[in-house]
Amino acid sequence: MNNRALEQFAVWARRELMKGCRERLNYVMAHEKDPEFAEHAGNISILKREAGDAYIEKAAYTWFNRFVAFRFMDVRGFYSQRILSPEREDDPRPQLLADAAEGVYPRSLSPRERERVQKLIDGQLPSRDPQAECYRILFLSACRSVQKSLPFLFDEVNAPMELLLPDDLLSPQSVPAKLRGVMDEEACQNVEVIGWLFQFYISEKKADIMKQKGAVSAEDLPARTQLFTPEWIVRYLVENSLGRLWLEHHPESSLAEQMRYYVKSSQLSVLSSQNSGNQLSVLSCQFSESENWKLKTENSSEDWKLKTETLDVEDIRFCDPACGSGHILVYAFELLTKIYEEEGYGKKEIPALILRNNLFGLELDPRAGQLAGMALFFKACIYEPSFFRRVTGANDEERESLEPQVAILENIRFSAEEQKDYSKLIGKTLITQDLWLLMRQFEDAESLGSLIIPATANLDAIEAAIKDSGVMDNLLKINVNTKLKKLLRLARFLSPRYHVLVTNPPYLGNAYLSPEQKQYGANHFPNGKSDLFSMFFERGYELTLSGGYMGYMSPYVWMFIQSYEGLRHKMIEQKHIVSLIQMEYSAFAEATVPLCTFVLQNCHSEQPGDYFRLTEFKGGMEVQNKKYLEAIENPNCGWFYRTKAENFSKIPGSPIAYWLSDGFMEAFKSGTRLEKIAEVVTGMSTGNNDSYLRSWSEIDNTTIAFYKSKMSEINITKTRWIPYNKGGEARKWYGNNDYVVKWSESDHFHRARPSFSHLYLQKGITWSFVTSGMFSARYYPDGFLWDVAGCPCVIKDIHLMYYVLGY
Repeated sequence: MNNRALEQFAVWARRELMKGCRERLNYVMAHEKDPEFAEHAGNISILKREAGDAYIEKAAYTWFNRFVAFRFMDVRGFYSQRILSPEREDDPRPQLLADAAEGVYPRSLSPRERERVQKLIDGQLPSRDPQAECYRILFLSACRSVQKSLPFLFDEVNAPMELLLPDDLLSPQSVPAKLRGVMDEEACQNVEVIGWLFQFYISEKKADIMKQKGAVSAEDLPARTQLFTPEWIVRYLVENSLGRLWLEHHPESSLAEQMRYYVKSSQLSVLSSQNSGNQLSVLSCQFSESENWKLKTENSSEDWKLKTETLDVEDIRFCDPACGSGHILVYAFELLTKIYEEEGYGKKEIPALILRNNLFGLELDPRAGQLAGMALFFKACIYEPSFFRRVTGANDEERESLEPQVAILENIRFSAEEQKDYSKLIGKTLITQDLWLLMRQFEDAESLGSLIIPATANLDAIEAAIKDSGVMDNLLKINVNTKLKKLLRLARFLSPRYHVLVTNPPYLGNAYLSPEQKQYGANHFPNGKSDLFSMFFERGYELTLSGGYMGYMSPYVWMFIQSYEGLRHKMIEQKHIVSLIQMEYSAFAEATVPLCTFVLQNCHSEQPGDYFRLTEFKGGMEVQNKKYLEAIENPNCGWFYRTKAENFSKIPGSPIAYWLSDGFMEAFKSGTRLEKIAEVVTGMSTGNNDSYLRSWSEIDNTTIAFYKSKMSEINITKTRWIPYNKGGEARKWYGNNDYVVKWSESDHFHRARPSFSHLYLQKGITWSFVTSGMFSARYYPDGFLWDVAGCPCVIKDIHLMYYVLGY
């Protein structure tokens, strides 16, 4: 798959489609009185009222999605007739048009449309471009046909939107023609091409939004935060969460042999060899007797308890609460097919079972959510070719009703009058109060997304009360009933407790959060309120079953900095870090922050976690992928670590410093804190480095006060310059002793008390030099100078006054 060609096309296609939609709008407005638009007066009025920049953007996106879908179906042969592509190389016309020219019409074409197409082909009707007009009619008919049989694939195209379908659909320079060139047989071997096209399509808009300062609007939030997850990261996350869950409950399974990115835990191998009958022990979690694994099924009011000794594949619930174009869900589908096959299910029944029972996605962007449903459906069709025919049967009786479980989060607002009406119809009870709370919760859904915590879990009782009231049969309430159905569906998606939750959450720091997001984060996610991604961590704890798994890709700042200390404490004390990969700072070019990816278990465990430190390997994600696989094959590679999370609590601030040695950890536990020995103060700030700092090589050697430990030893009239530790680039064995500072009693520096002393402490530790910023420590074991200040977990992420001596 040529990603560069896909990127160039998608960026160009967005501009071209927006231009084409706008030109079409101008044409319609200029010719609204023509016979061609005689039946569209009402639709034209809607366009006059609504067709601004946002509407044009939506129209362009709509047609882009449809072109991509039809091209994929053409290449894979899902339809008996190609909609966007020629049947033969010597005929540039799409098969849909070529067949019509031969008198072969699709069944979706109405009698009136068929008559018009025939007359256009025969030249009996005047037209600017008869062939283009014929194809427009045929193409729109195909869209409506697909929408009828696959409503999740295409949302309904209303008549005003149809008027904005661009004119150029057939020329060699058209978007469909260019799409055929880049979305070739090779690219369509995997449904991931849909996700890549989506990512590239929004890239230009995303770049513009990234330049903006201040809070990101709900409208711009999806484009600002969407990021396509690399395939190897997806495999790592899904195999070490969903795959691990299955192996824990089925140690006899051979699934591990089919998971290249799975980290084989020593804990699992031991328990598997023992063939333990108590599978709960495999989890090594600390459960109380009152803690049951529960999940409320979507279509049943009965709770069921997950038995600890078994787990049926049909019962697994896997969720991506920020699913984008569905990349993670698609691979989860692939892994689930292997599990179903292993359990002896027939190939024809597997796709429907997975889409109906196992996979759930939530998304803010309706276009991305639609593509996620599309990708899952196409994945099912690739796995089992007859699936497409069953779902798109010739008539309603033959058609199997099936829809991927992907929900779009949208603002749902009820007026005070609408709420009162429902209260009267249902009756004033506790159920009414719960419903009232729910009706107000999704007013900012497009800003808060999956972070919303439904005010009640009593959805079965609410639905029963609504049904008994008969309000859903009231035709006068059809609009509010539609909103209510959407509300209850979203609440369902956000209420269940999932066995596995895997996502690449949105990254958005505090400076860019909206007031609604800041307030909601402060109220519900106090430890993660600094960024959307960390709020998703805390939200995941509530969405996931106790003992279940969560997988994330995120910036790795949460591992170290002070603002996430509470988040780390909770994770270390109440959860279990199963494995974590820390990536090289700029490995993922698409992200503006350094990243990590990790898997959590939603319970505490004494088991050690597995850590992969890839921070030293430059060369992008391909190199990161390679080094991770090397570490799996060879744990003695030098960048694989295994440690217990409780060790992190020994270090002030609890950084996830997994690479520190046992001796280093022990020093933090039993050594002496520097604050017990010396007073640590902020280093000096001259306020004007150009005036007061010089390189030592610029100054007369006799005027520099070397090797002095007290101010009384310095003769200011002769030695006006003092060694100054300013810092600089990283050095392994010796510090950056480059500068000297001008010193005099008459100089008025803007500074705290300088850390200027000569203390002989344990193990020959020597403190010297005036220091800027952080305090700098140097000691001489066995005569060698070693710069403790070079340790990143000390200087960058832990305040030095807590630094421990004595190791």
